Amino acid sequence: MAYADEFGGYHEEPAGPAPWLMSAAIAGGLAVTVGLTLLLLRTEAALQPVMLLGAVLAIAAIAWLILWATLLRRASAAWSVAAFALVAPPALAIGIGSLVWEGMKAEQDAKATATIAAAAADVRDPRVSTTLPPAKGPMSSLLRRALIDLLANQRDYARAVDASGIGDLNSFATLTRKGSVIENCGRLGQLAKTFEASKKRHASITAEAKRAPELATMQVAMRRQFLASMEQTLSRGSAYAQQVSGYELDAIEAAEDACEVLAHRRWLLEGDRIMFTSAADLSRFQHAVRAMQIAGAEQERLVEQQRAQLRTMGEGMIRGTLAPR
Repeated sequence: MAYADEFGGYHEEPAGPAPWLMSAAIAGGLAVTVGLTLLLLRTEAALQPVMLLGAVLAIAAIAWLILWATLLRRASAAWSVAAFALVAPPALAIGIGSLVWEGMKAEQDAKATATIAAAAADVRDPRVSTTLPPAKGPMSSLLRRALIDLLANQRDYARAVDASGIGDLNSFATLTRKGSVIENCGRLGQLAKTFEASKKRHASITAEAKRAPELATMQVAMRRQFLASMEQTLSRGSAYAQQVSGYELDAIEAAEDACEVLAHRRWLLEGDRIMFTSAADLSRFQHAVRAMQIAGAEQERLVEQQRAQLRTMGEGMIRGTLAPR
């Protein structure tokens, strides 16, 4: 386009960038924006959805500013509008689509977590092998693996309890048999050491779960909720676990005391009843049995609480996933 100068002469306006160059630049800006958006989505677990969409818009704006500084400022306004319209929407569409897809997967994962937690809560006898439901994502996978290891640890300890012969104290008819626990009450003392080893194994499993790589893929709020629930429900450092441990050791100590009284053999077996010939032994035995019963009842109460907490943990994961973020 020509224009007149102050002396009446005519000059041609400098030509803007060639259309093919503008098109190529916009295509390049689009490719960079989409590429950076896809790269950003890899770290989505560390960002809230609003922050993620804001970051996508910022990437698109920076790409547009670079285009403007290099080419668009010498082109018509139509090219500037077209550039932003072509660069920003695809990136936003990818970001929104990813959020929707990840939200659906997170919901499935949370529901699987609840199902797995409920299945573990229904385990009444750790001696029986249990197959937990399949995982559907990082959270349910982590919990499933931890619970499988914890149930195996419980199963090993339960078998050690059976092998100790402590059950003989509940069935007097077995006390007269060869190999009865009263022939070696030290086996019950060894059980306390086995329990301490089981505690350490439990602590190791939960500590490993807290360092699991799956945690890095969870959304920040969900990760915090999950770790808090694990600490409260499964950790040996929780108040619940400390109480259970205390009652278990009390029960073992009382069982060993009862065993030592019976080992004196100052008693007679009449049917399914035992008659002591020593008043002191009778008193000590009754005291030990009461202590075992109290510890057992308290343990059962706490175990029921843990089962309820496991179910609540899974349900809480679902609520946390479906809640607005």
